[in-house]
Amino acid sequence: MRICLECADGGHLDEMLGLLDAFTGHDFFFVTFNTKMTRHAGSITRIHYVPNFKSFIDPTRLPSVFRTVYTFGYLAWNTPKTLGILLRERPDVVISTGGPVTIPIFFLSRILGIRSIYVESITRVDDLSGTGRMVYPIVDIFLVQWPTLLKKYRKAEFWGRII
Repeated sequence: MRICLECADGGHLDEMLGLLDAFTGHDFFFVTFNTKMTRHAGSITRIHYVPNFKSFIDPTRLPSVFRTVYTFGYLAWNTPKTLGILLRERPDVVISTGGPVTIPIFFLSRILGIRSIYVESITRVDDLSGTGRMVYPIVDIFLVQWPTLLKKYRKAEFWGRII
């Protein structure tokens, strides 16, 4: 099975690295930002980098209206690169632990018929993350790590704290 592991840097990458044992024996590769933290993933397997707007501006410091403009700009910028990666690698499934890089890859996966799994952060106890809310309607499997989220999100599944 060919698996695309997609995540942003920081905690999203830490959580993905915590799942690596599950992919032993499979052909897997990363899609992420090119940062100091993510470069070491290249020693584990193949890695594809997508552009990171955050190197220009931190969207978390913007008012919400500008954050929306940022998000649409980000999607327009990364979608062609992400499409190229998916068409070249032809994964059977895309698994993500989040970050803004998740949004274009999950929408494209849906269009291309590639199965998708989103793993919500263990830090999300009461509500979904912004990325989680955006991809919730389109992913095949949406995993949460706290059973309290099952009451609010019918599609979510709880397989235990997997990270």
